[in-house]
Amino acid sequence: MSAARGRAIRGVGRGFTLVEVVIAVAIVALLALLGYRALAALSDSEEKLAAEATRWRTLDLFFARLEGDLRQAMPRPARSADTREPAWVGATDAAGNALLAFSRAGPEFALEPSSGGARLAYQFQDGSVEVLYWASYDRPRGVEPMVYPLITGVASFRLAYLAKDGSWVDTWPRNERRQASERRCDHHGDAARGAGGGDRGDAPVAAAALDRRA
Repeated sequence: MSAARGRAIRGVGRGFTLVEVVIAVAIVALLALLGYRALAALSDSEEKLAAEATRWRTLDLFFARLEGDLRQAMPRPARSADTREPAWVGATDAAGNALLAFSRAGPEFALEPSSGGARLAYQFQDGSVEVLYWASYDRPRGVEPMVYPLITGVASFRLAYLAKDGSWVDTWPRNERRQASERRCDHHGDAARGAGGGDRGDAPVAAAALDRRA
């Protein structure tokens, strides 16, 4: 009787073997690893989505700024010292990137006639698109513009102008009045398009395409 009771007590107090403990620890470690990987994947996806949203928001702001300036373009030639510039000048650099300069309307209520407009230029410089600003249409020699970078991570910047014969050209002016302009900016990533323009005198109607590389 006492021997059977002792065996029962020893059976009740028996713990886990080393093998059972190792198996339990391995199962817990595996579950923790799977949970960590799932959490890391979720975090990476959230970061990528946030970066993509920021990228598209930046592109939207850039095209909104460009469209707003083009809508305010004025058919007013400019003077730089003794040089007379057309109201709208489109050119390209050696790599084919666009340089656009045009006269832009100023505030609706200007205190002085000289403050009624400005001269703007868009250019590609070291992987970014910049806007150059002169405070008036006419300026003396040696006056440097204020330069503001608008968007970075750009591979190339393209502009095209629609002529009356339906052909697209990358420089302006021509002998015929332009009808529209197409804006193209290659950026790191996918593709986006925008449109804009205006009907203020010689101002263009504009359509834009933007390609980004990953």
